[in-house]
Amino acid sequence: MSRITFIFLFFLINFGFAQTSIEDGRSTVEVRKVKKNGKFEVHTSRYFISAGKDSKKVQIRIKLEATNGEKNIIDPNKFYLVLDNYKIRLRPVDLKYPFAMASVAFDRLIKEDERDTGNTAWGGYAKGTGVPDSFFDYSIEGYKDIDISLNFGTERNPIVRTVYYRPNDIESSLIDIYFMMPKGAKNARFFYGDIKISDITVK
Repeated sequence: MSRITFIFLFFLINFGFAQTSIEDGRSTVEVRKVKKNGKFEVHTSRYFISAGKDSKKVQIRIKLEATNGEKNIIDPNKFYLVLDNYKIRLRPVDLKYPFAMASVAFDRLIKEDERDTGNTAWGGYAKGTGVPDSFFDYSIEGYKDIDISLNFGTERNPIVRTVYYRPNDIESSLIDIYFMMPKGAKNARFFYGDIKISDITVK
């Protein structure tokens, strides 16, 4: 499969959405809200992520619910958008969920070898040793996988890292998932693994 890495600081409207079973029926996911965000709306407990001039930022809010009354492992790397008109598959640029009175991002992991102090949670990411990246398990023939690289430094002193996410055990929670889409994109399909959750229309 072809693979493209975007280096950018990174898109919808409501329909009626149904619950979809994931993780062998142990959890369900339902889209609650889809909206196009303003330039600086993506905020985690650590930093802002802004969209580039050729992209637009979309928030998809889902309701995740366990069907067995237990916390189940949810792998955020399995969430992605498929844009058929562009023949691309997009990884989320950010995922967060409510915690106490704030929002907490899923831990970002990197694959690069690194020895300085940046490879800590305080630097915005951690070394992903031993944690597999399942995003590429769901590549689609004829489509390009769009990976995510973020600059954790500055324009003058960039610290660019390719990121993925640590799975987490969740029983019931709202989760906000953010994607960067081409400005002209209007339609997408939203997936978890090989399971289609919903069709998406971008205004």
